[in-house]
Amino acid sequence: MTGASSLALNVVLCHGGDPAQVADALAAVSDAGCPTTVMLAGESLGDAQLLVDAGWVCLGTTPVMGRDDVGRFSGEIDTRFRQASDRDLEAVRSIVAESFFLDRARAELAVPRWAGDAEDCGIWVIDVDGEIRSAVLTAVVGEVLVFWMMATPPRWRRQGYGALLLENLFVHYARRGVTTTVMYSSPAGESFYRRLGLEVIEYWQLWSRPRWALGRS
Repeated sequence: MTGASSLALNVVLCHGGDPAQVADALAAVSDAGCPTTVMLAGESLGDAQLLVDAGWVCLGTTPVMGRDDVGRFSGEIDTRFRQASDRDLEAVRSIVAESFFLDRARAELAVPRWAGDAEDCGIWVIDVDGEIRSAVLTAVVGEVLVFWMMATPPRWRRQGYGALLLENLFVHYARRGVTTTVMYSSPAGESFYRRLGLEVIEYWQLWSRPRWALGRS
């Protein structure tokens, strides 16, 4: 819950069988007063009527994907793959803004300065001749790698940079003892991640208020 006026930057996930989760989510959204997406998954899907009664609408579903064999990745790391430095931060934000249609203020929230140097977090890029072609944010929890904000500018898409980034990312983290990766994709990105060996674990429903959804970015 960043407080920004963007559904993508304020998200609450309900993933259990207790209806109080949805009620608590609605209370949190009311307190925050900003456009928010509430995701329902698992047993919480049975509590969707609570959102309907509150005037919310379902915007569709998004796939949660993963693979549990990251520890098998091995080989040499491509020289174009590296961890972003402080001087790369603005370039990464620009790529994320262009890829996800965010303005500068929202891009700064999506790619905070601490993301590159916080413990067990990172920003990773493919750098070709000093220009970043693809970028992704990561966090590690135990033996699980989570990644998000995977972004390749339109002019560099369909040239293999996204696949190169993730394949090297898996090799890097396999060396650190990671065994599993998980992320949630846009529906449009599902086929891309399937080609890289990720499988759908489940689908999460996306809910919001109609007036927020009509003006979403």
